[in-house]
Formats: sequence, structure tokens, C-alpha cells
Amino acid sequence: MVHWIQRYYCIEFMVSRGLCIISLHAEMPVNFINPEKTGETFKSLKSALFGDLQSYTWNGKSINPKNATGELTGGNLSLIYSLTGTHAEPETKNKILFIEEVGEYYYHLDRMLTSLKLAGKFDNLAAVVVGGINEMIEGRIPWGKNAEETVAENLAEYDYPVFFNFPAGHIADNRALFIGRRAGIKTNGLEAKLFFL
Repeated sequence: MVHWIQRYYCIEFMVSRGLCIISLHAEMPVNFINPEKTGETFKSLKSALFGDLQSYTWNGKSINPKNATGELTGGNLSLIYSLTGTHAEPETKNKILFIEEVGEYYYHLDRMLTSLKLAGKFDNLAAVVVGGINEMIEGRIPWGKNAEETVAENLAEYDYPVFFNFPAGHIADNRALFIGRRAGIKTNGLEAKLFFL
């Protein structure tokens, strides 16, 4: 039954995008000898590649904490933003959107989030999972908000859950994620668990 359901979503994706690939958001090979990366970074990649990756549990601030299910999509915010309006832009309706970013100006972060909002990419999501947003840069005029506050402000009007501090992105602890696979999130308000279906 599970394989039939996965095949159905795969076919649905093929119809809408012309292909069907579940990909990985994970550590790049160039960092395999980087001593700053955690052991969990590479353990999670191996688990994903060998079919053993099941779930992650983490602590972090959340907005509207509640359970959610949907296909996991997303990745680096700059790349998602740059694909808007192209044939490769991600479909986000009813999905869990994962975002992460590194080395951007704070006002660029706000611009990308605002543009995606205006493009309807934040409408009808199942949830948002925010990974590392780090090494952010102040402009000549200080932005006045940190990255978490900037994301929260842009998503304040929506009633789906937003989870922060997920261990993935351009950070030392970069856990592997399946992009394009069904997932669920369970939360008790203090802790969240993301699991793959």
C-alpha cells in the first residue's frame, strides 16, 4: 500500500513537472574532510543513501505549533527565489517547505521572502521548517531584526506551523533531507519530530 501511494505521488509529480526525482538536501562532498562538520552530518547522509533515514527530533522556537503532513520541498532560499517564474519553480501547495540561507544581507532575506509571498508560494502550505540562516550581513543602515524575526514577520499572517532551528543548511550540523518525499511533523510545542512516510 505504501509503495502504491508513493507511486501515485510520483506520477502526480511527473504529470505536473515532467519528471519524478526524490533528491537529497545534504552535505556536499567538498566538506567530507571538514573537521567543523558534525558526525551526525555524515551519519544522516549515509542513512539517507542506504535507505535507513527515518526521522529527526529537535528543539527550537515555533509559531502555531501543531502536527502537519505533506511532501517536503524547498532548500536554499536564494535558489527557490531565483526559480520563481521559471518552469523549474517549486510547487508548494499543501507541502512542507524547508528553507535555509547563508551569507545574505538581512534586507535581501526580507526581499526574497516578500517576493515569494507575493508569488503565492506561502499560500496553502502544510508547514514551514527553517534550518540554518547564518552568516547574515548588516547593510549600511542596520536592519534591526535578526533572521528568525524577519522570517516570522513575513509568515505572521498564515495559520500553519513554522518550526525554527532545524539542523540543516550551511551549518556545522547539516542533516540530510529527502526533497520530494512525503513527511510528517509531530510536536508537543517544545520539541518537534520530522519523519518520512
